[in-house]
Amino acid sequence: MAWKTLNVVDEKTKEEQNKETFSGGNLYGSVKLVFRDVLISEGIWDTVRVDHGTEACLMLYVQDMLKDLRQNQACMPYIQTASRKNLPAERKWPEVNQRVVYPIKEVLVRMENGLLINRLDVLEQFCISFITLNVVKVGLQRVMDAWNLHSIEGRNNRIPNIVANNTNRLNPVDDSLVPTADEAVSLYSAAGGRITTDCQFGIDPLAEDETLVRRREQHFSRNNSSFSEIYNNVVSGNGSFLEQAILDFISLTRHIAN
Repeated sequence: MAWKTLNVVDEKTKEEQNKETFSGGNLYGSVKLVFRDVLISEGIWDTVRVDHGTEACLMLYVQDMLKDLRQNQACMPYIQTASRKNLPAERKWPEVNQRVVYPIKEVLVRMENGLLINRLDVLEQFCISFITLNVVKVGLQRVMDAWNLHSIEGRNNRIPNIVANNTNRLNPVDDSLVPTADEAVSLYSAAGGRITTDCQFGIDPLAEDETLVRRREQHFSRNNSSFSEIYNNVVSGNGSFLEQAILDFISLTRHIAN
C-alpha cells in the first residue's frame, strides 16, 4: 500500500502551505496535486529546496521554466540538498509519522496478517490505496493546521499563519502562465526527460464508467463513516472503521464490476 506525501513549507515564515498524498513515488502527482495550486494561490518562491530524490524532478522543471517571474533573480531557482541536512521541512516528519502514518499502517498490517486483504490482488491494491489515501489526507490537513496555528518557541512565539500574512510579498501567478501537469509532462518529455503519468496504485475495474463509479460512491457513503470519522477512530487506537471501509469498498467494487 504505497503512498508518497509531499510537504510544502515556507522556510522564512515556517508556514506549511500544502501537504498532498499520492500513490507511490509518482512524479506527475507532485505537479498535478501540489505545486501548480501553490503557484497559483501563493506565488512563486525565489528558491525551491528539495532533497536528491527523483519525486520532485517535474516540479523543479516547472520552477526553472518560471524563474523569470521571481522577485529575486540573483539566487538559484532551486537547490537540492541531502535529507540529513535536517532542514525545517524534514523536522516535521517524525510528528507526521506518529500522528498519521504509523497508526494507519498498524491497521493495514493487522488486516494483512489476519488475511483480510491481499496485497497481490490488483483490485484490492486500488481499493486499499483509495481509502487509505483519503484517510491520510484528513490526518495531514490536521497536522498542517495545527502547525500553522501554534506558537514557535525560540522565535518570539511567532505563529506561522500570522507571520505569513504579515510578511508575504509574493504575488499569485496567473494560471495561464503555469503549465498543467499534462502540459508540463509534454514539455519535460520533449526536452528529453522520462516520466510516468500513472498516479494510480492497482486497477479500478470501474474507472471507465462514471455511472458505476458514482454508484459505488453513493453506496459507500451510505454505509460507512466519513473519512474524518475513520481517521478519528484510527488514532483512538481502534481502527475498526478503517477495516470496515476498506473491506466494504473492495466488496462494492467486486459486486458492481460483476
